[in-house]
Amino acid sequence: MVVYGDVREEVLDITTISSIISQQQTHPSKRKLFYLRNTSPNAADIITISLAGNTPAVANRGVVLKQNDVYTEATSEGFQSWQGQINAICATANGKMTIVER
Repeated sequence: MVVYGDVREEVLDITTISSIISQQQTHPSKRKLFYLRNTSPNAADIITISLAGNTPAVANRGVVLKQNDVYTEATSEGFQSWQGQINAICATANGKMTIVER
């Protein structure tokens, strides 16, 4: 993991078992932005993201990211990016995900 001040940049291995890719954020370290990209080498490496707190990710239920797809949220006027736990699962054991948070 690489952390530059308040910025986290990391490539994660995502497998067929749901895992926590980001912990719930609490005051004062609120998440202002997060960027998730499926950087897997194969088209079959479909990653599903769960933004349902402590609920494990389930394949094809939630935010489904095919190879090179991106999901991002940023706090802006009238919108607060997700502060809860983020979970991920892959259709294969070979998933790769880039995550950027600040």
